[in-house]
Amino acid sequence: MKTLYLHIGTEKTATTSIQMFCKKNRALLLDNGLLYPSVLSEEHNNAHFSLVASLLRKFDNNARIEFAGKGVLDFESEWGYLIKQINENPENDILISAEHFSSRLSQEHISKICAFFRENLATHNIKIVINFRAYNELLVSAYSTMLKSGGRKSFGDYFQAIPNKKYYFDYVAIIKNWSEFFGIENLIVDTFDSEYKSDGVVSRFLSSVGQKSIDVVEADYIFNESLSPMTLVYGYKLNEKFHNNPNRKKILKKFSDNTIGVEGDVLSVEQLSIIDICCRNDIQELKELFGKDRIRIKSIKWNNIKNSTCVFDGSEEYLLKVIAGLYS
Repeated sequence: MKTLYLHIGTEKTATTSIQMFCKKNRALLLDNGLLYPSVLSEEHNNAHFSLVASLLRKFDNNARIEFAGKGVLDFESEWGYLIKQINENPENDILISAEHFSSRLSQEHISKICAFFRENLATHNIKIVINFRAYNELLVSAYSTMLKSGGRKSFGDYFQAIPNKKYYFDYVAIIKNWSEFFGIENLIVDTFDSEYKSDGVVSRFLSSVGQKSIDVVEADYIFNESLSPMTLVYGYKLNEKFHNNPNRKKILKKFSDNTIGVEGDVLSVEQLSIIDICCRNDIQELKELFGKDRIRIKSIKWNNIKNSTCVFDGSEEYLLKVIAGLYS
């Protein structure tokens, strides 16, 4: 019996690195017994975002699918093309990967996927692959992505809005929703650590889907590096000043590159305390569900916290004048 691995993220766990490797090495993976299906939309052919988007489009008229871009077709076409490729490769396991499976889908949506697999892939084992990350790292990385996209919300305001994205930051809810339909015994859970980036994040993932023999040059697949702490503090003001400038992204990156060595943390001690409580409670619940040896999400390392917030020499007004002089 062949296995379909559905990699659902979560967000900010090096999913882009994993997906880019799989796209560039489709032939190698296939020779090694693993099909990484293509999608109908060439714009998103590195991952399977169009599967999520077409599912939401069919079953949820109010869903935001801004991640989908252009070219996403209807549910029957997108998911039908997936089944066509699987049927053409009956001797291979299958890997599907898109982090929006974990961050955008409700229990109702997951039930539709489960029903689709039961109808079309009844002879396959279905395994749900999930990677988690320490909440403080997840939060900082998500905010960094928001700034890169042009966001003009301060980190303090972003932090206050987290309750509106509870599912995004609630690993226990994600686990419970997926295990309800696929069984907790069919969930493959691992922990992403930023320290893995240079020495094994893609290899570690491939091992979890039965591909231990593939050699990976990890340095070729490092994407979406977070901005420097100083940029995380002041980046929204950069975006405000340069929001109409076509070089805004380059300006933000240059500022980040020039301040990468400045120590500090965008998270205050108060914010870290809130995250720490949530993290410890969720870790305990996840360990009760999976067993303590399977859950290794890091708690806050308080001895590494040097400042209550990211503080730099010079007033904010002076800093912005320097920025304007450098990049205008």
